[in-house]
Amino acid sequence: MIAPSDQMTDCRSSSAPGFLDAAGVVEAVFAAARPVTATWPLDTFVATNPLAWLEERPFGEALEEAGRTFGPGRLPATPAEVLDRRDGGDRASRIDEQVATWCRLVIDDHATWAAPGRDEGLWTAWRKVTSADRRLSDAGRNLARRLSVDPAEAATVLLAEAGVRADRAPGRLRGHLTALPGWTALIRSGHRSRPGVDLVSYAAVRLAVERLVLGADLLDPRLDLDLDHDLETGSFPTADLAVLEAAEATYRDGLLGSLARSVPLRDLIEPPTPAPDHGPARTATRLPVQLLCCIDVRSEGLRRQVERLGRWETFGVAGFFGLAIRLQRSGEHAPTDRCPVIVTPVVEAQEVLDGELVPEVRPAVDDAFHVAKEGVAAPLALAEVAGWGAGVVAAWRTFRPGGGRAGGRRHRPAGRLELPASTLAERVDLAHGLLRTVGLTRGFARTVIVCGHGSDTRNNPFAAGLTCGACGGHPGGDNARLAAALLGDPEVRAGLVERGIEIPADTWFVAAEHDTASDEVVLLDVDGDPAPAGHADDVDAVEAVLAAAGVALRAERAVELPDGPRWGSARRQDLRRRHRGRDWAEAVPEWGLAGNAAIVIGPRSITEGVDLGRRVFLHSYAADQDLDGAVLGAIFGGPLVVAHWISSQYLFSTWDPETFGAGTKATHNVVGDLGVLSGPSGDLRRGLPLQSVALPGHRGHQPLRLLAVVEAPLDRIDACLAATPAVAALVEGDWMALAARPDAGAPWSRRVASGWERWS
Repeated sequence: MIAPSDQMTDCRSSSAPGFLDAAGVVEAVFAAARPVTATWPLDTFVATNPLAWLEERPFGEALEEAGRTFGPGRLPATPAEVLDRRDGGDRASRIDEQVATWCRLVIDDHATWAAPGRDEGLWTAWRKVTSADRRLSDAGRNLARRLSVDPAEAATVLLAEAGVRADRAPGRLRGHLTALPGWTALIRSGHRSRPGVDLVSYAAVRLAVERLVLGADLLDPRLDLDLDHDLETGSFPTADLAVLEAAEATYRDGLLGSLARSVPLRDLIEPPTPAPDHGPARTATRLPVQLLCCIDVRSEGLRRQVERLGRWETFGVAGFFGLAIRLQRSGEHAPTDRCPVIVTPVVEAQEVLDGELVPEVRPAVDDAFHVAKEGVAAPLALAEVAGWGAGVVAAWRTFRPGGGRAGGRRHRPAGRLELPASTLAERVDLAHGLLRTVGLTRGFARTVIVCGHGSDTRNNPFAAGLTCGACGGHPGGDNARLAAALLGDPEVRAGLVERGIEIPADTWFVAAEHDTASDEVVLLDVDGDPAPAGHADDVDAVEAVLAAAGVALRAERAVELPDGPRWGSARRQDLRRRHRGRDWAEAVPEWGLAGNAAIVIGPRSITEGVDLGRRVFLHSYAADQDLDGAVLGAIFGGPLVVAHWISSQYLFSTWDPETFGAGTKATHNVVGDLGVLSGPSGDLRRGLPLQSVALPGHRGHQPLRLLAVVEAPLDRIDACLAATPAVAALVEGDWMALAARPDAGAPWSRRVASGWERWS
């Protein structure tokens, strides 16, 4: 470290005219951080658009601005970067390394050394340690001592003493907050509401470290001139819009053409009997099973297979099933939010044990084991106590991936889930909202399966990114269990009757969870709990269809996965596919949402019978049941935006895996539950690892912008766009394309800035 020059001490007053005050610094910091989209820790890893700050601008302009701000096209934006460009020094990297180290020491709960004051935040910890650091000069220690305990006040002084006037401060702060975008993104998300871990504290630490490293060089009058560079010289390093648009046109025209010719699957199997001229039409046979799945592209394959095998009716909805819950599981030390990360939970859920001791003890023991393993000194003792047993388990997992897993497709969780603080009216609201959203308000089957999804993968820091984003990066089985319990509650059903939805007395709602790594579907709360009267045989029939669908879907996906089985019997190959995610040496347990390209909002009849290749989000929507457009508006403001985020993250992680992705897994080092580094130190990586989007010789991800396909009256769609200007900006700015038709007999139209035009 270089101590600051004594000549800089108190050289300017922060209260002098033309300099920011503390309130101005706070405002400038949050404005400066706008180019960095918030990200979340690994255990709640969900998709985001890294260029979300530019969504109000046309897509092409956004790429140019992104090139000037991030990555190889980034222009010098801090004094250290300017000085390094001038003489080839390493000042900027030294500042970044010190700041990244402070972030790890304070934010990471598993850091090897707990910095004094870390519980009070970044700035307090930095002041306490630096003021006593004997490696620094007296001037360096005195700097930390005399700066205010308030990070905003400290940043005010540091900017003023460096001669950064109010009109130049936003640019200077933006340079600092985009230098390590991974740490800025994590802090911007409000990492678990920890005190003192915020953007202002982070900016103050960066300014102070800059002062220690640069000293009097901060007053070089040429810095301001060099920072006034020509902002038109940057560019996005890999974007080729012409190639992108050509690929999009090919895919979109093909998709819309296939949807125009789609025929409901049941009509292909058994054409409807025409009604005689003198009498009513034949009464439709009641469907045996209805399946509610997440809109996730991987659920498209499951829906297609069960429709083919069992003639089931399927629906798609956001995988948290409208239940924004905070769940306290038995044996877990803290509750978890099971809803989109941008949604605040509105309901408290609790797991209530059935009075058995063992189910409660096991998760508590597992939790204690993992806490000990991730601690600082505890792993040494843990290795002595459990090392031999853990070694046997490790060897077993290495040579027999998945071999220790219990068989069977039924599962009885430790206890039941309840909403203890909710009123009956609130529970009816939740149930009504779910059914109305998907258009399932009549024609209920005997058995209705509410199916969440997760992904059972081992040795995978990005495991949460393969589970349900709608459930905050957690599996969706618990949300499915609560939804099934609500819809089976006699009091809730009575409340639904008052709202015009009558569920037959013999309709049984059962929860399930789809493991997208193995394509096994597990029925929940079934084993040990007898099925309602008349449904005992239905369970075996349902499981048989789900098992057959899993075999077919695994074989379908195996063609696209690297190192798929090429030898052995069909049974042995299927076993390898089922256990792929449980192999802790497997870098690509599944492709996740790679390949995603479109979302269809409308009845299943639009896509039924069409193989969409697990590339399309499917959200059910019944226009005839939504005359006021409220449901469509909610879909536009929620699931459509999330699909766009997912599409954008996969696009930019593929286009530029070093800047917006996470690079290769081969060099990853995990930082607690915060994120990964490429190598031993540096910035947290944003986006997806290379192995999630591209491998030579395999499908990976084809970068495309999202196509939204909607079946609804065009004036209703216009009203929804007017009510959600952010979505309208995405459509008009070419971040996504919007195709629509009012009914099945109409041609597809495209929404452009001037209105609707025929799709061609």
